[in-house]
Amino acid sequence: MEQLSAVPDDKRQAIINAGMSVFASAGYKKAYISEIAARAGISKALVFHYFGNKKSLYLSLVEYASNLLLQEMQAELDTSLTDFFDKLQDVVKVQMSVLKRHPSLISFITSIYFEDDPEIKPTLHDAYLQGESTRAQLALDGSDSSKFKTGVDPKLVLEILLKYTEGVVNNRMGANQGFEETYDKFEQCMTLLKNNLYKEEYL
Repeated sequence: MEQLSAVPDDKRQAIINAGMSVFASAGYKKAYISEIAARAGISKALVFHYFGNKKSLYLSLVEYASNLLLQEMQAELDTSLTDFFDKLQDVVKVQMSVLKRHPSLISFITSIYFEDDPEIKPTLHDAYLQGESTRAQLALDGSDSSKFKTGVDPKLVLEILLKYTEGVVNNRMGANQGFEETYDKFEQCMTLLKNNLYKEEYL
């Protein structure tokens, strides 16, 4: 994100908003620096001056979006929670709240998930794995694993829920599903797992 930091304050947010909008709607391959520059109200040459090329700009925006989401989530999460499912529920609720406050992030982050251009896909894959690891850490750190039945691995439970979330993201693209409906289904899934995987005294 060093390139973004070098952009003057009065131009930085305009480039961020324009870049995320164009990349989200057109995809990496069909996004043009000239369109991003026009939407940002600056010259194409100035964009190249700060970022060098389209790939550098795109990856800077990916890093910016990921960091913004993570920083705001960490600031709002309830650190007093110890129950595994309560903590995970809090992570999802806060993430959705952050995305609602930053509408441009929603379409851009979703487009990142589906981006398959070979020029950037390997880098995006690494970024996605890092994001998964961070989500796992937020959900598992400080959680009370003793509530699970003997033999249940909390990490595997989290992996199941993450895979479920991937499916929800895929369906949401086609069904135009709202945040509330998405969250309700996720909560139902967590309740089902909790009722079957927790010891009876914790239900």
